[in-house]
Amino acid sequence: MDQDANPGGVDDLQIAIAHHQAGRLSDAERLYLKILRENPDEPDALNLLSVIVLERGEIARAVELASHALRQDPDFPDALVNLARAQRAAGDFQAAAQNAARAEALEPELGEAPLMHCRALLDLKDHAAAAEAGERAAKLLPARFDVYDYLGQALEALNDWSRAATVYEAAHDLRPERFSMTVRLAIALLMVDEPGTAATLFQEAAERAPNELRPIVGLAVALQRKFDIPGSAAACRRALELAPERADLWLMQVGNLEALGNFEEAAACLNRSLELEPGNIEALGELGKMGLLGSDAARIERLREALNDARVAPAHRLYAGYGLGAMYDKSGAYDEAFACFKLANDLARAGLASAGNVFDLDEMRENVDSRIGGFNRALLVEAGAKGNPSEVPVFIVGMPRSGTTLVEQIVANHPRVYTAHETKDIHDIITRLDDGRKDLHPALWEPVPLRRETMAHINHLQDLGGGAERVIDKLPDNIMHLGHIAIMFPRARVIVCRRDLRDVCLSCYFENFSDPTPWSLDLADCGARAREIERMLAHWREALPLRMMEVQYASLVADLEGQSRRLIDFLGLEWDPACLDYYKADRTVLTLSLRQVRKPIYSSSMGRWRRYRRHLGPLLAELGDLVPDEDGEGASERAATPIGDSDRTA
Repeated sequence: MDQDANPGGVDDLQIAIAHHQAGRLSDAERLYLKILRENPDEPDALNLLSVIVLERGEIARAVELASHALRQDPDFPDALVNLARAQRAAGDFQAAAQNAARAEALEPELGEAPLMHCRALLDLKDHAAAAEAGERAAKLLPARFDVYDYLGQALEALNDWSRAATVYEAAHDLRPERFSMTVRLAIALLMVDEPGTAATLFQEAAERAPNELRPIVGLAVALQRKFDIPGSAAACRRALELAPERADLWLMQVGNLEALGNFEEAAACLNRSLELEPGNIEALGELGKMGLLGSDAARIERLREALNDARVAPAHRLYAGYGLGAMYDKSGAYDEAFACFKLANDLARAGLASAGNVFDLDEMRENVDSRIGGFNRALLVEAGAKGNPSEVPVFIVGMPRSGTTLVEQIVANHPRVYTAHETKDIHDIITRLDDGRKDLHPALWEPVPLRRETMAHINHLQDLGGGAERVIDKLPDNIMHLGHIAIMFPRARVIVCRRDLRDVCLSCYFENFSDPTPWSLDLADCGARAREIERMLAHWREALPLRMMEVQYASLVADLEGQSRRLIDFLGLEWDPACLDYYKADRTVLTLSLRQVRKPIYSSSMGRWRRYRRHLGPLLAELGDLVPDEDGEGASERAATPIGDSDRTA
């Protein structure tokens, strides 16, 4: 039978549409042309023929056919959408957006209209409007992959990574075989701080396309963020095999190798990065922090120019400031060092302030006040009866730069101890147990969720530690959560690290923390925060039923073995001499002290504040009676209400 025959009175247009829907485009086109020979103004045939010729790449003809259809029927939504599609292909994005919007207004339930509107608005870089159109399209076309594809792109451009991740996850569920969507979902998850899931997706993509660079680089970043530094270093090496000309990859590898203690290889990678990009400010700044700038006048001048040039990107000015500051500090040029650190900190502080991120001393005081008023020993003992009795958790707390990493590395070198480094696990558990209820006192936590969360955490620690009897969480700010911890884990142990607050605050002021810490960028704020931490600690000494031990940095330096034995005894373990060889351990170190703890213990950082005394007026005024009132000679590390080196066992 003739496939163009008209059986049973079915007209040519219906047959042509059936051919079109079945993918028999040549048959459909032949019938559309036949219809138009008989009736040149037939709008449906004109509209549908425009679709076929556009797919064939005949853009101008598609525009003309769709326009002809609309001259016959100006309120023809499908023709408006197809005209917009052809205009977009022709690069006339404004007209495409207008026609798609008109189609949507005429027929709000036509999903293709907001989808095409979204696409055209993306081309126009009107990302907010594109996202709105994409959301409308997603409601009408929930099973269309391209809807989520375009909507995700709009959300990416708006830096709305949380919604982008949700959208890309829907697209990935629809088309899990799409390589590019797997990568984009992984990137979005990385941006919303889900490096574990991101790493799994990057690994999947890398296995499907082993010579594709993007997923391997993404895997290196994700593994670094989830603290799998050996894995990140391996992924970085693979990426560098594929793209040895990428200076940024060599620089990424520097951080991995430093964390692993491979300082010579890290320096070689840094130099390779600079060979490829000699003026890279981040690399030059890192060279200064590593003490490898030497007397290279050209490189030093490059950093000086970057630091003082307001036209340079703020991030690069910070790299220059901290790098130069470290270089001058190591060479004994203390006034020059302080000037560089101050300028870098002032820049960083202004940048955070513009984003609304400032140190709120009143808020911190309120937090400390609420804990002092809300946690007492009797309450904590009673509420702790509901907690998990495991002795696995060990918390090392205090001010940053107070010796927490040194203590961690000494203890973690014991064969029955494992360190999980700094985690946000306690904060996350508290958030889940609070279940969105603001200011809920942990004594009122429901017993069933409390048992579930604490048991899950102990299982997690045991999995991490591979059977270790003690697992360390070394997040200094957990000092604010010790009341919550006493309820969750009443048999946990707490090690509080203490150090001369002048040295602590100066060291914080000189560091470029990876997480924004606005208080560390101003000397007065450093002192004010230290005072609140001391106030918090004074309360915990009285109220906390947990086993708690305070370690003075000066005592540790003066008597490494004696203090180390004391630490291990506090943990309820037998002494092991390996603890004294902590600096030889083949272990990843993820804090700013990564170089210091790779060396035998030394005392040169004690009393460092004296070298900068003339600049420390705001800090010393804020610390007040927390430090000795003297001319600086023979200063001890005592606080206003010291506990010294004593231990307390609940």
